[in-house]
Amino acid sequence: MRPATIFAGVALLWAGAASVFWALFETYNGVSCSVSTPGATTTNCTSQSNTLVEENGAWVLLLVALPLLITAVAYLATLWQWDEYAGRVATVGLFLFCAVLGFSIGMAYLPSLLLLTVAMFLDRRPAPAVRA
Repeated sequence: MRPATIFAGVALLWAGAASVFWALFETYNGVSCSVSTPGATTTNCTSQSNTLVEENGAWVLLLVALPLLITAVAYLATLWQWDEYAGRVATVGLFLFCAVLGFSIGMAYLPSLLLLTVAMFLDRRPAPAVRA
C-alpha cells in the first residue's frame, strides 16, 4: 500500500473518531444553583452534562458528518488514484472547515487535516509529458 493511502486512511480514522466523539460524548457541562429561601445561606446546586446534539439539536449531525465526508473523498482519491485535484480540493475543504470552526469543533479535526496534507504531498503525480 502506498504511503499516501496510509496517511489518508489514518486521517479518515481520526476524522471518524472526532465525529463520534462530538456526536456521542457529553461535552457541555453546566451548573445551576438556586437559593431555597431569600436570605438563606444554603443553596441547591445541580450539575448537568449534555452532548452536542442535545445542546444544539439534530442538525449538528450534518455539521459533524461534513469533515468525515470530506476526508473520505480525499482517502478515495488516494486509494483509487483519481484525478490529482480531487484530493487537493478535499484537503482545502477540510482546511476551510477547520478555519471557520477552529475555536469550537474544528480543533478536533486539525490532526486529520495535517495527515491529509502529508498524504496529498506524497500523492503528487508528475504532469503528463507533452509530445511535440
